[in-house]
Amino acid sequence: MKTTMGNSTHLSFQYKPHPVAAMFPMLPEDGQHFKDLVDSIKHFGQLDPVVVDGGVILDGRNRLRACEVAKVEPRIVSWSSLPLRQVLSQAQWIVAKNIDRRHLTDDQRVSIAYDADCWQLRQDAEKNQKAGVPLKAGEGEPKRKNATAEKVAEKAKVSRHKAEQAIKLAKAVESGAVAPEVSEAVKTGTTTLLEAVKKIPGKPKPEKSGLESKKLRVLKMVWLEASEDHQVSFIQWVGRRGNDERALIVHALKVVMDEIKKEVQQ
Repeated sequence: MKTTMGNSTHLSFQYKPHPVAAMFPMLPEDGQHFKDLVDSIKHFGQLDPVVVDGGVILDGRNRLRACEVAKVEPRIVSWSSLPLRQVLSQAQWIVAKNIDRRHLTDDQRVSIAYDADCWQLRQDAEKNQKAGVPLKAGEGEPKRKNATAEKVAEKAKVSRHKAEQAIKLAKAVESGAVAPEVSEAVKTGTTTLLEAVKKIPGKPKPEKSGLESKKLRVLKMVWLEASEDHQVSFIQWVGRRGNDERALIVHALKVVMDEIKKEVQQ
C-alpha cells in the first residue's frame, strides 16, 4: 500500500462526477461513516477501485477523498476495463453499485432510482435522435413511461406507495409546482419524502358550471320566498332522503345560506 501521494493530494478535484453518480450524496467528512472508511483504508488498503471514464468519475468519490485524507495512493481503473460495460450502461451500473449503500434511507433510494431512470430515458432519446432514428410522439421529451412505480419500487426495494410518492414529487418539480431544492433535500436526507410531498400544492377546486350556479340561484330564490312553515317542511323532507341525496341537498343549502349571510352583512 503506497502512502506517498506527491502532487495528487487533491486528485478528487481533477474529476467531475457522472450526472447519475452526483445524485448520490457524498459522506460528510465529519461523519462516522467517512471516518470509518478512512480508518479502513489506512489499515487494510483500498479494497474497491475508483472507476473513471476519462475525466468523469463513475464510482468511488468517497473512496478517492478518503484516500487523500489517509494519504494513500488511490487505485483507479478505467470504465473500459470493466466486463459489465458490455451489458449495462454507465447509469445502470452506477445505480446497481450504490443503491444498496447502508447509509441511504428508503426515501433517498427511491428518489435517486427514479431520477436515474428518467436520466437514462432522456439519454436514450437523444442518442436515437442523433443517430437519425425516427422519434415516436413525445419521445424527445423526458419521458417516464418505463420508469414505472413497480420498476422503481423493485429497484429501490421499497413499497409501491413510496415509489408513487417519489414520482409525484419529481413531476411536481418538473412542472415548476415545487422548487428543485425540495427534491434535492430528499436525496441528501435532510428531509423526508412525506414532508416533501406535502409541499405540493393541491389541485384548484373546479369552478361551478353555469347550470350548477343557476340551480343554486333558483334554490336561493325559493328559500327566501318560502314561509317559515314551508322551510321547516322542506328540511323535514330532506331528512327523509337517502344519504347521498341528502348530502347534496344539505351542501347546496349551506352554499345558499352562506351567500344570504354575506348579503345581510353587506
